[in-house]
Amino acid sequence: METVIRNLIFVIMLVPTFTSQAPQQSPEEKRCSRAFLTISPLWRPHSYSSRTGIETELELNWETNCNPEYIDSVALFNEYPRNRGASPLLKVPTKQYPGYFRTNYTFGDTLLPGGWQLADDEEKDDSHSEKKTSEEWELEGGKSEEGKTKSKVRRENKDQKEPIKGDHCFPFWIATYANKTIIYTDCLKIRPTWIWDHRSELGDMSLRSLFIPGTHNSGCYKKVTGLANQNSRRNSFSSRFLLTQDLDIYTQLVYGIRYLDIRVGYYPTTPELFWVNHDVIRLLPLQRVLQGVKQFLRRSPDPVLLDLHRFPVGFSDRRRGRRKQQNKASPAHRLLVELLWNELGEFTPADASVPINTLWKNGRRLLISYADKATREEFPWLRGEMNLTSGKSNGRPWNKSPSVTVTQEWGNVQNSSQLFEFISKTMEKRKNQWGWSGNGELWSAMAELTPTPMDVVFSRPGTGLRQMAYEVNRNLTRWFRDLWWQDANIVATDFFRGANLIDVAVEANVHRSHI
Repeated sequence: METVIRNLIFVIMLVPTFTSQAPQQSPEEKRCSRAFLTISPLWRPHSYSSRTGIETELELNWETNCNPEYIDSVALFNEYPRNRGASPLLKVPTKQYPGYFRTNYTFGDTLLPGGWQLADDEEKDDSHSEKKTSEEWELEGGKSEEGKTKSKVRRENKDQKEPIKGDHCFPFWIATYANKTIIYTDCLKIRPTWIWDHRSELGDMSLRSLFIPGTHNSGCYKKVTGLANQNSRRNSFSSRFLLTQDLDIYTQLVYGIRYLDIRVGYYPTTPELFWVNHDVIRLLPLQRVLQGVKQFLRRSPDPVLLDLHRFPVGFSDRRRGRRKQQNKASPAHRLLVELLWNELGEFTPADASVPINTLWKNGRRLLISYADKATREEFPWLRGEMNLTSGKSNGRPWNKSPSVTVTQEWGNVQNSSQLFEFISKTMEKRKNQWGWSGNGELWSAMAELTPTPMDVVFSRPGTGLRQMAYEVNRNLTRWFRDLWWQDANIVATDFFRGANLIDVAVEANVHRSHI
């Protein structure tokens, strides 16, 4: 009997050895077997005469510059593809399409998974949330035996009341096949705590040394004041040339965006003094943006960069067609700083040059980049430094450290090849100047196309910023994944769900941490 037991134990011990002897994929095979889902920024009518339309259609993406034998088809699922009985919604032969297929399946208004969806009352008022210390985040997150946070993609938790850290899947999956066998799967996901989830690798890095996914004109999203009845007005001038995003600020951050680009206008005759502008046109109250940032920071431990990059209306006097230069903060700037401090002061000031572990330790996770130099000089807490003990002025932290702002690199180009050439030259210039991204200033590659005045004046239905984003976003994933992952700092895009830059940034940052 003892001999039989010993033989049985020996066989059981051998099972992992036998089952692990599957052929190992080469690095090229691993890259070429992968695929990902995106969401199209395009809108199309139900029919030729219809005023209502279809939007947020799912897109399949895969690598094409590879041996065609690695994968032969790509499929879309509405459940985990390896589940028993799982059946694809559609399956596409890779040889017939150029690495991309736009489906007619709509993402729609799918709720955020993992408990990250705000309740209706939370969207209006988040004043009862409590600020959490780094120790409280640590206790909530838990660690593995090696001291690392276990970051897993979760597919359930529909009834979860408190948001759960980590990645969470929407009910849409992609799978690649070779000879009718699934070799890779991935889901469309949110990554609300991706910096915290990888803190064992990223905690000693600074915001300057991270690859940070961002959005351009972050507050110019649909369902904003003055643009009601979106479906019937999708081809209006306002919808085509003013809107740059599909999601509100809180939801952008939950997806994984960590840089917000905001342009602020001051309108003293309106009930809401400060508005988010697209150039000189106001779209929605700034208060909504600040509320979204606050809601996210009270739920996630990840740091955020808020870039108030331009003040196109109401902040300076005009004289002979030119803005009068100010050597001190204008009354409008002082009112705006007061609003920022009242709404977000508990999270500021973050410092772009110190390790992220230090930001967590001090509870300062929001860096505000404020474009007006005179205002930064008058209110030094905007400079993004950690020294809060050298005295206060009117209740605000005071120090005399250098100011911190984000430099935006603009191409002002109209097609994908021009944008590639511009970003390529910018990356080379930055490398020659600073060596690598962690040694220099905060800067953003503005990775979107810009219409010319003639494009706007003589535009036709079906053209505009959505079409431009559709043209370029499918290329951005490949460019930054394969060419610029090591040198990028911030990358801001229009309709960000049309690219896979959040996943690219997370992988790039983990890789950078080991260099």
